[in-house]
Amino acid sequence: MLYQTTTVVRALKAESAALRHELRHLQAQLSPHFLFNALNTVQACRDDPEAITTLTQSLSAYLRFVIQPAAPLEPLARELEALEDYLTIQGVRFGDGLETRIDCDFDVRGVRVPPMMVQPLVENAIKYGGQTGPQPIRVRVTARHEGDSLAIEVANTGR
Repeated sequence: MLYQTTTVVRALKAESAALRHELRHLQAQLSPHFLFNALNTVQACRDDPEAITTLTQSLSAYLRFVIQPAAPLEPLARELEALEDYLTIQGVRFGDGLETRIDCDFDVRGVRVPPMMVQPLVENAIKYGGQTGPQPIRVRVTARHEGDSLAIEVANTGR
């Protein structure tokens, strides 16, 4: 009986954690503030057709990633591809005021992770890095194996 109770408690805790993650995922999917800024950036680039093309292609790919149904766990490579589109949009927006870099060991690209796990961290690194550090804002994302674990680090030049 004790074994069954423990199993039920574990299952309920796992379900609760999954629901909390799903809620965070839905909340992080698309910030209206991000979309507003991206559209304003398109307007600001109206005299630069190459920038508009780059921006709209990246925005389209990023929005496609955000609205596509996702499994509870997706390959890290899928997350990083969407992150590259997100950073392209932010790069056009901030120009020389933002430098980004993604370093991902090849062997971790297939590791399955919760979708939209890294992007909110990068968004915060850009926002708070710009408020607390020198220009340009430098943001680096690193993904690697540490023993049997996946280590993902998002670092900026701010505090």
